[in-house]
Amino acid sequence: MCEIIRNYPCSILDRSNTLKKVQYPIELMQAKYTCKSDESRFVESVIRQSFGDDVFELIDPVMGGEDFSYYLQNKPGAFIFVGMGGEKSMYPHHHPKFDIDEEVIPDAIKLFIEIAKNYD
Repeated sequence: MCEIIRNYPCSILDRSNTLKKVQYPIELMQAKYTCKSDESRFVESVIRQSFGDDVFELIDPVMGGEDFSYYLQNKPGAFIFVGMGGEKSMYPHHHPKFDIDEEVIPDAIKLFIEIAKNYD
């Protein structure tokens, strides 16, 4: 599957190059890092202790976080989704039907306060 995803942009550009007789250079980079870190495990423990195990969900890596992983090479941090998956936020960011679930904002504030209070 990774090979298909990796080759897809190139195949589109190849067709475009052929049809338009224009060259589009492309360089694909393999992501070197992930967003998993000691801080990620710390934030997971804060979420579980503050809100319970049922609200925490470990998801597969997403490309939206891969650029953030480069920041984590220089500064400690964690990449989290807050308030995702409810009725209002069942669509991903940048989707036309995405809607911010404002009811989760108080819990998000509580989460960030707990992270700050418990971080060494």
